[in-house]
Amino acid sequence: MIWFELPDSETNMPINIRLLELMEAYPEFFYENVRIEAVYGCPPFCVWNGGCIHLPGQCMSPKELERIFALYSNYHLSYRLTFTNRLLRKEHLYDTYGNAIAKAGNMRGNSVIVATDVMQKYIHENYSNYSIIQSICRVYSDITDIHEALEKYFVCIPVRMNRQWEELSKLPYPENVIILANEYCPVSDCEYCQEHYESFNRFSLYQESDHMRCRYQQLRQQMDMQGEFPTHNIFPEDYEKYEQLGIVHFKLNGRASTPEQLVTLYCKYFVKPQYQKNVTKLLMI
Repeated sequence: MIWFELPDSETNMPINIRLLELMEAYPEFFYENVRIEAVYGCPPFCVWNGGCIHLPGQCMSPKELERIFALYSNYHLSYRLTFTNRLLRKEHLYDTYGNAIAKAGNMRGNSVIVATDVMQKYIHENYSNYSIIQSICRVYSDITDIHEALEKYFVCIPVRMNRQWEELSKLPYPENVIILANEYCPVSDCEYCQEHYESFNRFSLYQESDHMRCRYQQLRQQMDMQGEFPTHNIFPEDYEKYEQLGIVHFKLNGRASTPEQLVTLYCKYFVKPQYQKNVTKLLMI
């Protein structure tokens, strides 16, 4: 069985819920071996947030936060908070809003995705119901570090390893591996990756920061126009090979996607080709 986590935001939530309802109502439309296990994200304007942070929305009250976590819990989904700001320091851990979010979701089954030891230690000591997931935002360069992390945690591994079957077969604890299936950047080992993440991180911390777009955006746009995909992106035909390696956890990039983009993405990864038009219409209702 292949398990996916979905990107969550105020815009995405209605589509995520609708997808879950359709998978239950029309199982024949979807790949039999694919299930949804979690969503990941963070409410807007949280300084702990990392990854994609240029999202619409507003700060949420404690009741609104509790409602979001309860809603996904009712669908038996884990919520994975993206506390992945790489620039966090000890003084940032006292942020009122970040702690309110962490408190609201501090229940068994939920997780915190981390990119720093500072945040990991803080969550362990103060919100012990969460499990820890190591983020792709850590920008692992040493395979030994990945091997050591997999011994204790779920780890979202670098996209440069995607579809590298021999290398993947040597990973210990494949059941703890998470694959990012659809990285936007067309370069699998982008030299600007860390700089890109940290430009977002400074923005979250209300520091001076230019919005850094993908350095290879023009190349990606050219590929899109030609109907080409990055070689490190995953497709449904790859699921079986990953299952044979014991790797069954996948993640979709898309927190800043438009509803139309998100629907296209979900149909690509979850819906049998002959039913994609049907599901597109049903998701856009």
